[in-house]
Amino acid sequence: MSYMSGDHVYKEFRPSEERIVNTGTMARYRGFLCRRRLRICLLVCLAVWIVVMYDVFTNHKHWRYSNRVPTSKTPYEFEVAEQEKHTSVRCSASKRVVLVRTHTTESDILANVLQRFGYRENLSFLVPKDRNFISNDQLFQRTMIKDFKLAPPLGQSKTTRVYNILASHVRFNHEEIKSVVPNATFISVLTEPKTHLLYAFNLYNADQSLHLKRYKNPFEKFMSNAQSYVDKRFRYWFQFHNGQMYDLGLDHDSHEKVRAVAQKINSLHNELDFVLLAEYFDESLVILRKKLCWLWKDILYFPKPPSERANDKNFLTPALEAEIGKWNWADSVLYKHFNETLWREIADYGPTFQGDLQYFRNMKESCWKDCLIQDSRGDYTVRDNLQYCNSMANTETRLWELIRHRQLYQDQ
Repeated sequence: MSYMSGDHVYKEFRPSEERIVNTGTMARYRGFLCRRRLRICLLVCLAVWIVVMYDVFTNHKHWRYSNRVPTSKTPYEFEVAEQEKHTSVRCSASKRVVLVRTHTTESDILANVLQRFGYRENLSFLVPKDRNFISNDQLFQRTMIKDFKLAPPLGQSKTTRVYNILASHVRFNHEEIKSVVPNATFISVLTEPKTHLLYAFNLYNADQSLHLKRYKNPFEKFMSNAQSYVDKRFRYWFQFHNGQMYDLGLDHDSHEKVRAVAQKINSLHNELDFVLLAEYFDESLVILRKKLCWLWKDILYFPKPPSERANDKNFLTPALEAEIGKWNWADSVLYKHFNETLWREIADYGPTFQGDLQYFRNMKESCWKDCLIQDSRGDYTVRDNLQYCNSMANTETRLWELIRHRQLYQDQ
């Protein structure tokens, strides 16, 4: 019912009519809210999809998986996770590396790692034409390229002699090496002096060379008068007195001079970008990978089987260990310095170190499980049904053959 009052017309609603109007209005309002929320959700989903696809196609994922445990079958299937492991710091892989080799098992393993990486990347190595090492007892000189008939580098003129990687045995001479491998990352590997000396004694059969096999513990007999035995200049005698310091460039006549040893360690601290330790080899490799900006698969390695290691035919007593510490004093001071340096590097790595270390070890164990068949003696054979296993199975000698052939016959 309506009635007029002045210029206005008023309509009277009954209670039932008012309820109907209010109900219709609320339904329309709720429908409006639902449609708006749906549009907002669609816009948010679209934005997220755009961001994700941008990351995928630009290869710049920054998500962290520091504690991720590999679940893929082979390391090559880790490549997606590999990209996810990268931090927001962008870098390019180092392709100039100098390995200052010491006479240790881990130095051999690391040389193999560099060989595989360099061969795959078509990099040039300093390697002689007719053997696998440059020199065990001479400091490197750039003239060795001509004198020792080193294979020419790839893709350069005959007069140019600039290389990417040095992984052959030669005594360290920083300035001379730098002249032929410029802008390189310099690395080395050390082990505890007691381990190194016993390893050298067994590897080079010193008990036979020095006629000590008749003794119950030939190594103990050697240590009873080490200087007189070293003076005999038997095979590889220079590895039996501060052998690691000798490999790194300090001559034997300076090994007992406190000032000379301190100066040499200070020089090495400045000249070497990183020193790995055999006793913490995996930890060292994790740090090295980050420094070189390599992928995890680049630092994978196979263990050396017992048949290729120096057999431990002797034993160490506490008294012998103390004697080695005195006899190889320069090596002991050297190791102590770079042991402290390693733990500072680990601290500087950041909170993801332990997660990254476990990630690498899981990946390595998966690789060994996929590739190696171990026998009762601890030796192993490599499965030939996986390509990456065959690639990793190449020995140092075989890889030198491949590298040397490529550089010698690059024009053919």
